[in-house]
Amino acid sequence: MKNRILMVLLVLLILATFVLASCEKECKHQFIQNEIEPTCGEQGYIENICLICGYMYQDNIKPADPSLGHSLALENSQLPTCLNEGWEKYICTECGYTETKYLEALGHSYGSWNVDFDATCLETGLKVRVCATCGNEQTSEIAAKGHSFGQWEEAQAPTCTQEGYDARTCRSCGLVETRAISATGHNMSAWYHPNNYSCDMRTDCSRCNYYEIKSEQHRWYPETIINAPTCTEEGFTTDVCMICNHVEKHDYVDIIPHSYAAVVTAPTCTEQGYTTYTCACGDTYVDDYVDIAPHNMGAWEMVTDSTCTEKGEEKRTCLDCDYFETRPIDEHHYEATVKPMTCVSDGVTIHTCKDCGDTYYTDIIQCRGHHEYGYAYYDYDSDFYRKDCYYCDHYIVNDNYYYGWDEE
Repeated sequence: MKNRILMVLLVLLILATFVLASCEKECKHQFIQNEIEPTCGEQGYIENICLICGYMYQDNIKPADPSLGHSLALENSQLPTCLNEGWEKYICTECGYTETKYLEALGHSYGSWNVDFDATCLETGLKVRVCATCGNEQTSEIAAKGHSFGQWEEAQAPTCTQEGYDARTCRSCGLVETRAISATGHNMSAWYHPNNYSCDMRTDCSRCNYYEIKSEQHRWYPETIINAPTCTEEGFTTDVCMICNHVEKHDYVDIIPHSYAAVVTAPTCTEQGYTTYTCACGDTYVDDYVDIAPHNMGAWEMVTDSTCTEKGEEKRTCLDCDYFETRPIDEHHYEATVKPMTCVSDGVTIHTCKDCGDTYYTDIIQCRGHHEYGYAYYDYDSDFYRKDCYYCDHYIVNDNYYYGWDEE
């Protein structure tokens, strides 16, 4: 590489010597040759340079030859860790070719296991170890140990009717496990008569107070007792044993309906009326309700008389209870005068206080506003023609039958 650079500088120096002399003349080339050998990454060739004008060309080109081998030098690197690869990067000093080599991860270097918390009979434990290189912690589960039970021992003996149970205890945690022991069942004696006046036979359990009784054939009195049904109990027929006085009922008859007597309670002004139905057996119910009756009110009585400026008050009381009503009495003592309607004036009721003369009007009937007249006729008393209003006593007169009537 250095030889090539020196050759180029030499050629340039020669060209500088002859360039002025030959710049205006057609050059008769005088070449010198410089052979460049191929390397691992670049071509080789022969370089021809004119000593007069500097013209240059290449020939006899030889391809790059990788078999010559790169001249590699370490450029950069990174060391591997427990989990990550490392690498080294190399570069060729001749051609710039680069190459990277990868280094395997080292893997963790764990120490011995240490128990974090131990396993119990039912729960798992945990153990831990630490990488000496990077400090990473690795955990592992410790399997539950399971119970370590002792021998089965009877904790409660069975009886004739109830189960007993055995028990055993875990030596590690103290858990008690049980299993059932079946009930023994009764150990019954032979059947025997408990006394000479009984139709029954009896057998007893030797282990407890349990016993059973069974009856032999009873001998009944020839007479039977018939119990008639009532409204609360069934009827039945009774037989009695002559030996043991055992009573046996049969031929049941259904309960008969109740026979109710009705008592009517009339309504008042404060309570509903109703009918109470009662059977001879004591069963009772209430039905047929009747609404509360109206109050039986007495006459209105004045409590406070009114004046022309203040109202008074009247009161009346129910004759059957304490209920009472009140109403105000108007301040004025009005007297009503009816003015009838005419054709041209309204009808009205005029209320006038007899004490102070205060007046107000009600029942106003609007008038028609005009008279309606009938046919004209001659009035001999007035010696004029006359028309009477159909609706009131008003009339008009005129001296001509046909013309000049003022009917407004």
